[in-house]
Amino acid sequence: MTFKKTYNLRMENLFENEKLFSFEGFLSKRNFLYNFLFITILLTVIAMTFVLYSMQNGFADFKSGIYEYFLSADIISIFLFLLLVFVDSILTPFNIIKRLNDIKGKKINNIILPLFISYIAISRFITLFSYKISFILLFILLIFQICLFFIKGKLSKPLPDDLEKFNFGAFFGTWLWGIKNRVYYSIFFIPLFFTPCNILFALILGLKGNEWVRRNNPEIEINEFHNIQKNEAKFWAIFALLFYIILGVLIWVLN
Repeated sequence: MTFKKTYNLRMENLFENEKLFSFEGFLSKRNFLYNFLFITILLTVIAMTFVLYSMQNGFADFKSGIYEYFLSADIISIFLFLLLVFVDSILTPFNIIKRLNDIKGKKINNIILPLFISYIAISRFITLFSYKISFILLFILLIFQICLFFIKGKLSKPLPDDLEKFNFGAFFGTWLWGIKNRVYYSIFFIPLFFTPCNILFALILGLKGNEWVRRNNPEIEINEFHNIQKNEAKFWAIFALLFYIILGVLIWVLN
């Protein structure tokens, strides 16, 4: 059997596929948003690394244009920029294609994927010459992805036992909630705390919290499970409020 026939056979029966580096299968609205937030965190971390590295090496002034900057940039700066382009040009189209498969109810035309890859890559490289044009192109892409989130899919189904509900305990408690509930992905929140990514990662925990905790505690009766998470949500909401009040006071006093 040829590769093309094998590929088409696999795609006839679409399956939910959360993997970032894959365009096969489909994505529900919830998992599409989860992947979107995760990709945004990756892009933000790479962009912040690029800017901080540039500042350390005396390249913080981009007023003359990023193209002029790259004429004198070193290999690390070029690598970080190309990494940003690569991650966005591959992961974002993969995410979009799987969401479109769900909306359409079948595999979309093969030509769509390279079109999205080209559009995003060009939008990123245009940054070298024009911030404004690049911003407009990427903003259009963002609006398109927001629209995909609100369109109902034909293949995706809700999780059983109301596990799709937003977990406010995970959102407010983040890594502390995660350690208590044995959701150790949450530890990645710690290095992201003082970055713009902290709210994005908290949203990820809120979106996937019930699903991840339930996977670790399948023996708990479902009503008891939801009651436990509701009580934790109240506790962590109060804890987060007090924490940020104290943190704000300390920052004000120290300044």
